Amino acid sequence: MLSFRNVTKNFILDSATTITPVRDVTLDVAQGEFIIIVGRSGTGKTTLLNLAAGLVKPSSGKVMIDDSDLAGLSDKRLSSLRSHKIGFIFQFPSLLPSLRILDNVSLPAIFKDRRNGANERAVELLSTLGLASKIGVFPRQLSAGEQKRVVIARSLINQPQVILADEPTSDLDTRTEQEVMDVLRDINSRGVTFLLVTHSLELIPFATRAFEMNQSHLNQIK
Repeated sequence: MLSFRNVTKNFILDSATTITPVRDVTLDVAQGEFIIIVGRSGTGKTTLLNLAAGLVKPSSGKVMIDDSDLAGLSDKRLSSLRSHKIGFIFQFPSLLPSLRILDNVSLPAIFKDRRNGANERAVELLSTLGLASKIGVFPRQLSAGEQKRVVIARSLINQPQVILADEPTSDLDTRTEQEVMDVLRDINSRGVTFLLVTHSLELIPFATRAFEMNQSHLNQIK
């Protein structure tokens, strides 16, 4: 479903300085897996996630989704693939403060030109995540945990095959972290694939497989 083949990513900072946050990573993620990658800040986790999304191109190796080499796709085809197959949960809520919760969740469907039924599906997702009473409010009126649930709903609006999650429980208390992970595990049980990066070792039990990102390399720990 999602494959990394000997992937390395270099960033050239200046004529004398090159950093390599991802070095020779090979990983196959099957449909329905829940992969968690742990590591300290600056170890390359987010770069790996950006490579999976096609937001950056590898310096060498291949990143593939369903046999499509992301680096070989045009911007238009890559955008279409993201819209149809990938959902994003970012570290920070990134909700638009001037839009109601319903509109924040519907927005990716509108960008995908799926206006018909977008609001109905958004209502369904928000209700499933326990936010039926919050549909008409604005982000500032929600708790941190509720905002995370809205972001999760938004990531699902286009019915993606895989969700890329960057520190989805950061800045949450232990109880809210557990609630959010229970929601993600329930979504995963319905066949949605997860690739989640985090600094929190406490999340490892949720994974079908877990890896540590250390000095740009990926090592399996579960």
